[in-house]
Amino acid sequence: MKGFALDKNGDLLIENNQIGMVNGDSLLQQHVLTVLRTNLGEWFFDWDLGVDFDNLTGKDTNAELVRYELERGLKQVDDTFVITEFSYEADLAKRKAEVHFKAQTENGDEVGGGITWD
Repeated sequence: MKGFALDKNGDLLIENNQIGMVNGDSLLQQHVLTVLRTNLGEWFFDWDLGVDFDNLTGKDTNAELVRYELERGLKQVDDTFVITEFSYEADLAKRKAEVHFKAQTENGDEVGGGITWD
């Protein structure tokens, strides 16, 4: 399966007047990050896509709630994802959260990295 390549801001990647393409592990990673960077209810083509940013940067946020939201987002891509590594840092005064994670599907596909919500 192939998809359009996105840059670090989630915009279509165009190089030398050509739309970039991704496939395989890169497409899976891109899909996961797209879901995790989308606020739940924000995308009008699919109101259920994304994670609830209030649970990531809100007043009563904690590591358990952030892990739950991360898992919920991952399961939107592949319902067999299991988080294998997880760390969470937050600055609730600035409403900013940062997570580093790794996750794996039952097929052995692995994704991960760092993501910041602010």
